[in-house]
Amino acid sequence: MDDPGDAQVHADIASFGWHVVEVREDDEGPGFAFTIGLYQRFQHPELIVFGLPLDTMLLMLNAAGEAVRAGRTFAAGQSSDDVLEGYECTFRPVPPKHYDAFLGYALWYYDGDEFPTLQLIWPDREHRYPWAAPAGAWIRAAQPVLADQS
Repeated sequence: MDDPGDAQVHADIASFGWHVVEVREDDEGPGFAFTIGLYQRFQHPELIVFGLPLDTMLLMLNAAGEAVRAGRTFAAGQSSDDVLEGYECTFRPVPPKHYDAFLGYALWYYDGDEFPTLQLIWPDREHRYPWAAPAGAWIRAAQPVLADQS
């Protein structure tokens, strides 16, 4: 393990129980962030979130990680107000077919795709999720719902 980034992943998981990987927005899509270590340390699905400022997504994933460490379990279809102040977020399963595109570092860490992942989905300012009829196209572009993609 000569790479300092790899060493940091291991150190964060040992110290805190998870590491957060942040990926900046680019021509191919919105920015996103995901956890590594929740499954190994707590037998909880890893989490991924899209489309907000990186600092906000880091705070959300760390809040979720703290809740998991305290014994909270998030599940597909469940909603929670524990991760984004003033908003109820929901969770959807991430099919493994999306792991290569979005969870490459987690694939490296787990040496394969034998770990579950949930997408943490946030609502717009009117508390509507991307699939809600009046929700704007911007929210669908900001956070693709991986569970709904074929």
